[in-house]
Amino acid sequence: YKTDPVRSSDDANRLLTNYRWQGAAYAYAVARVAEQPVVAVRFVFLSGDEAVTVELDDLDGAVAEVEAVVSRRTRDAGQ
Repeated sequence: YKTDPVRSSDDANRLLTNYRWQGAAYAYAVARVAEQPVVAVRFVFLSGDEAVTVELDDLDGAVAEVEAVVSRRTRDAGQ
């Protein structure tokens, strides 16, 4: 969950861009540990007594970006 102030799903969708890599990194890590694919990442933005839930679009693409960074850093660390 996140505590950024939101008033609507539009606000939450705009904020989601800030958390895209975080969600993808969690999905990448969970999938590796659990040896199961992660099928969805959802963020719940809490503001006062309201909760707005948004799902990370293109999870596969976001995870692929994280995998590329991990692979590159792992490779670079080995040199």
